[in-house]
Amino acid sequence: MNIAIDQMDNKLKQALVEYSTANITGEVVSTFERVINIKLFYPSCLIAIATDNVISAPYMMKTKNLKAFNELQRRTKIGDSICFNEKKLLIINTCTVDYTPAKTWDNSINIKPLNYSVVENKYNNLKTYLSEFGKTGGILTAFLMREEGTHQIIPKMYDSYFKVILDQLETELSVDNLQQFIGLGVGLTPSGDDFITGLLSVLYCYAQHQSKITELICSLKNINFQNKTTHVSSYMISNALTGQVNTPLKDYIALELDNKRMNKQLIDSIISIGSTSGTDMLVGVCFGFKYLIKNKGRV
Repeated sequence: MNIAIDQMDNKLKQALVEYSTANITGEVVSTFERVINIKLFYPSCLIAIATDNVISAPYMMKTKNLKAFNELQRRTKIGDSICFNEKKLLIINTCTVDYTPAKTWDNSINIKPLNYSVVENKYNNLKTYLSEFGKTGGILTAFLMREEGTHQIIPKMYDSYFKVILDQLETELSVDNLQQFIGLGVGLTPSGDDFITGLLSVLYCYAQHQSKITELICSLKNINFQNKTTHVSSYMISNALTGQVNTPLKDYIALELDNKRMNKQLIDSIISIGSTSGTDMLVGVCFGFKYLIKNKGRV
């Protein structure tokens, strides 16, 4: 059986050419209704094979052929081996994944000059939008308790804990304080990891020139997140540390405020991710914007 890939991350396409030449192997680590995750060994990377309606993300490839994807999913089991054939195509069990004709997209965050007026407006608008339309159940309630000082929300136990570590992180943006969020929450990508991904995307885009942020990112790159959270989350955070995030998050971070329609479309796309994942990412973005504003003149 063959499955043709229509679109994929450009960095993944380049990497697969190198991996196929080196005959890298791997295995299936998880399967879902619209995504199959495979892990390649040495160098380690997590690749997602998804249907066309899944939001584009780093190291993902997508197919429009739903019938072929469903058949691949039916045949695929966790632990199935991954390799490359003599034509350098990806082989999962007995299925051939042909990525060679795929068009590519770019998930790289563009580093931008820090415009405090733009950042402050985006912070205020995003906070208001999250208050009205964000999904609760993750980190949002704790964030709004801090930002709005509201006592109308009855916090759950995890809300109170999130609030404590958010307070600590605002007091000091440090590796130790950031690590408290890793793996915190439930799901394929726990809320704490989604929050960190959103925050890192802002820092990567706007604060690369600050030595403190450069040192922070370098220190985080030395941490083995696979021992602290889920497979998918660990690679999501690692990708964010190199400026690789899902497409709507990347586009929203860099978009100027005057395009209000596009801002709303991108925010809605991010909020739609997972149960609360998109909202948790946007809380991280909002926290990042506030950090930049609070440290005006030093960032």
